[in-house]
Amino acid sequence: MPLVYRAETDLPASPDTVWCVLRDFEAYPTWNTFNPTAKTSGEIGATIRLVVVLHGIKVPAWERVRDLTAPERLAWGFSFGPVLWAERVQTIEATETGAHYVTVDTIGGWLSPLVGWLFHGALDAGFQTLVADLRDHPNWSR
Repeated sequence: MPLVYRAETDLPASPDTVWCVLRDFEAYPTWNTFNPTAKTSGEIGATIRLVVVLHGIKVPAWERVRDLTAPERLAWGFSFGPVLWAERVQTIEATETGAHYVTVDTIGGWLSPLVGWLFHGALDAGFQTLVADLRDHPNWSR
């Protein structure tokens, strides 16, 4: 059974503004402490080189951009067949007061129990940190 990590928050900004923040990969080091590096050309199928901070350690990851449906869905992931795969989907929905952001990371494959054993607490905490970082982003009107 795949592992699923989910975090969400309401943001005081339009979905278009949230989309622009999430697509500005070069600015991630200024606000995103869970993924301080995200380098990509930003095209479907392009490699995205990430750094994920787990237990205080910067772990590199190379994935593929899978979806860029502006301004509502951004996804990337990787697959090593049945051994290990992951997909991260970020969605943005309009609300009466701004936008609702959800991130879901699904990890599966034969090695997913090992990933869960090694990193479960760190992944859960990381996604909670991500939504807190996003809530505190300086682009939102106060």
